[in-house]
Amino acid sequence: MPTRLVVALVAVLALVTGCTGDGGDDAPASEGPAATEQAPPPSPSERLGLGTGWGPTRAELDSAARRVGRLRLPQLAGQVVVARYAGTRAPTELVRRLHLGGVVVFDDNVAGPERLATALRRLQRGSGRGWPVMTAVDQEGGLVQRVGGAVTAYPSFMSAGAARDPALTRRAHRALGAELRGIGLNVDLAPVADVTVGPADPVIGSRSPGSDPGVVARHAVAAALGLRGAGVVPVVKHFPGHGSLTTDSHVALPVQTRTVPQLERVD
Repeated sequence: MPTRLVVALVAVLALVTGCTGDGGDDAPASEGPAATEQAPPPSPSERLGLGTGWGPTRAELDSAARRVGRLRLPQLAGQVVVARYAGTRAPTELVRRLHLGGVVVFDDNVAGPERLATALRRLQRGSGRGWPVMTAVDQEGGLVQRVGGAVTAYPSFMSAGAARDPALTRRAHRALGAELRGIGLNVDLAPVADVTVGPADPVIGSRSPGSDPGVVARHAVAAALGLRGAGVVPVVKHFPGHGSLTTDSHVALPVQTRTVPQLERVD
């Protein structure tokens, strides 16, 4: 399950930073009946501070925590890297050698849906691990469609905001997610949750549902739920405030001049 892989990555981060939990209680036992009512020891995932309520069960979190507890440092380091690769063949050797958490598919990795699906199946079978490789893609619709020739082309996300129908947005992204999952992609680096300022915004623009924070929030959540409903992990992006930048962050370093209250109110 892709969700379990995400849980494993969260657990990896916790282990690397040394979140090992409390080793015990040195306080003396109290007298009387309360002394026999000791709380059960925390489970592996509880010791890492992982909570339920966002998808995985406690048993799934504990399973992931036990797995990463057995990983060596190079494996732990590799699991927090999702890398680009070259060519159209399965990057199995790259993933195994560097213990990568996953790979990102771009248009130059796609030689048709069947060949991409075959390559991703080979990658999963040859990864040498007991959990899935993250196979991610930037498939937003509109201007950003990295596997456009392999799945249905969708309009820009701003068209969803203009339609003002979150239920439609959710159904559309569930359908998109089903196509992605069908060719072996289990993570979509979408939806875009930036609030655009309009024509002065050179990077986000129509990739955003719009300039109204409420509209953007409703459709970003609907899109994320639709992808998740198809078994694809959504990745809400970008850094808050990107939609109001007037410098292209791909070619220069923008400066965000909004105050924290402004960012909290809009972005």
